[in-house]
Amino acid sequence: MKSDRFSNYDLMRDRMELEFAKYDQQEMIRKFSLRHDDDFLYLPFVGREYRIHRANGRVEWYSDTANAFVHAGYNESMTIFDVLAWSKPGCRLSGRFVPVGDLPGTTKSASAAGNLFSGQSGLFAGRCSALERACRKLGGTPGTVGDVSSILPVFSFLPVMLQFWDADDEFGAVLKFMWDYNATDFMHFETIAFATIHLIERLKETMEFGTSIFGSWFQNYTNADIIDTGVYDCYSEEYVTEAQKNADLIRCSLDIDRTQDGVVSVSFTSGIQPVKYEFTEA
Repeated sequence: MKSDRFSNYDLMRDRMELEFAKYDQQEMIRKFSLRHDDDFLYLPFVGREYRIHRANGRVEWYSDTANAFVHAGYNESMTIFDVLAWSKPGCRLSGRFVPVGDLPGTTKSASAAGNLFSGQSGLFAGRCSALERACRKLGGTPGTVGDVSSILPVFSFLPVMLQFWDADDEFGAVLKFMWDYNATDFMHFETIAFATIHLIERLKETMEFGTSIFGSWFQNYTNADIIDTGVYDCYSEEYVTEAQKNADLIRCSLDIDRTQDGVVSVSFTSGIQPVKYEFTEA
C-alpha cells in the first residue's frame, strides 16, 4: 500500500531519483560494467541486488518474503546515486585500507568520524561467530586484525574492511571500518556514513536473529499485528520499510491496513498461532 505522506528523507530521495535519471547512464555502464537492459540498471550493493529504473531513477530490491520489489531507503539510494553519478573519472582502488579520518581531503576534525559507529559495537558483543558468518554471507573474505575481520564488498568494485574486537573484563567491544585510501574518488566523504549505516543494518539482518532465539519466539505464530496510534509517523515509507525488514527477519509475509482515523495495523503471517502487539502513546 502506498504511503499518503512522506518524511523529509523520502522527499529528498525522490528528488534525487528524478535528478539521477538526467545523468549519462551509458557512462555509468561503461565505468562500472553494469548489467543493464532497456528498463533498468542492475547493481549489487552489500550482498543484495538492486535495480535502478532508467526513466525515473527509482531504486528497488526484491523481497522474497513480500514477493515484490521494495523501494530502497534513503541511505541505500543516496549511496548508489553518489557512486554512479558523481564518482571521479578513472576512479580506482589504491589497495591500502585506512581509517576514515585518514582519507584524502578530510580534516583533523573529521577523524571523529572514525568513532561515529562505536555505539553499534555492543550489538555484536559476545557474538563473534555469528558476526563472522554474517560477513561471509555478505561476500566477505578474511581480513587481518581483530577478533573478527572481514573485507566486505560494499560494491563489487569498492571494498571496506570491518574490524571487531569483542568485549572483555576491562574493555568494551570495538567496531571499526577501514576504507580504501581512494574511497572518496568513488563517493563523497559524507556518503561513506550512509554506506556504513546500511552495512551495519545488513549485518544485523543477516546475523541469524531470525533463526536463533528470536526466531524461536515466533515460530509457532500465524500472525502479529502491530498497531500504531500516533507514536510513529505511520504514513512514512520509512515506517513501512522498517516493518518489512522485521517481517523479513522472522521470515513471514507483511500486510498493512489503515483505518479511517489514521491507525495503522501491520500484520505478519508466519507459523500456526496468532499473537498481537499494540503500540500506544505514552
